[in-house]
Amino acid sequence: MKGPNPFVLWEYGTSRLAGRKNETAMFRSFLNGISGGSISSVLVSGSPGLGKSALLARFHEIAEKTGFYPVAIRAAKGETADSLLERAFGEFSNYLDGLVAKGTLSEKNAMRIKGKGDLFVSPGTLKGIAEGIVVFVDDASRMRNPEGFARMIAGKAKTTALLKTAFVLASARDMDSFRGLNMKLAPFDGHDMQEMVQNALGKDAPKVGQGCLDTILDESEGNPRIAKTMFYAIYESLGEKEKIIARKHYIVNFARIIRILTSEFFEPLWQSLPDSEKELVAAISRAGGQAHISDMAKILGKRHATTLA
Repeated sequence: MKGPNPFVLWEYGTSRLAGRKNETAMFRSFLNGISGGSISSVLVSGSPGLGKSALLARFHEIAEKTGFYPVAIRAAKGETADSLLERAFGEFSNYLDGLVAKGTLSEKNAMRIKGKGDLFVSPGTLKGIAEGIVVFVDDASRMRNPEGFARMIAGKAKTTALLKTAFVLASARDMDSFRGLNMKLAPFDGHDMQEMVQNALGKDAPKVGQGCLDTILDESEGNPRIAKTMFYAIYESLGEKEKIIARKHYIVNFARIIRILTSEFFEPLWQSLPDSEKELVAAISRAGGQAHISDMAKILGKRHATTLA
């Protein structure tokens, strides 16, 4: 029998995160390398909706359970490296204050660690506190110079020995100059998509027919967030006693799905565009089919090179 919609915010529970087993195994090996005494970095890259933030949440749990102190930071648009590191160090300082309050760390030692002024610490500094520090930076591509930040991290690895600090960056775009472990997230395949749906629905909810699953896998191009939104829209329309989610449910709810996807993806993107790009996107949408740069230039009354830029 139909219950509450299981596709609402369920992705934030990492116990229900589907797929990404290879990436998880790679991250565990990465942590073992940090334990050996080296600064390292990981780049998790992929287009919006592929699950970078959810994967970072899984990594965060693993790091904490393995004895590392995880610092979670979301980069602000245009943020500098100094600003981000300052915020991350503030999180670490609050963690040390918490240990002092619990009586597991003396105030003198806390002040000694804080006195170093940054997160790049030696094994001796963290002895008895944590295996190391892992700084998780979500939306790293929003920084003013994410490539420069990545190079700075790599530079620390070359100039400082036996550090116990590592960085995991999530970015909507790849960084050609990145030097570290690079995880490029691929779209879900059929097995991952099926696991995602089963994790969400559980045992007593309606089941998804193979035809519907295949259609959504194809239409979403394996993007888990888009697929989740599609399933959300379909589930909302189900009758109380329906036991199978079939392909016909996708067809009947197509207009609803498009409206929700527009709200989730297109509107935030549209609001972030400068006026010149909004003008171009609007012109492309009015073209109603394939449109060349020369066509857009005529519609906008601009020079070809200006429209291309």
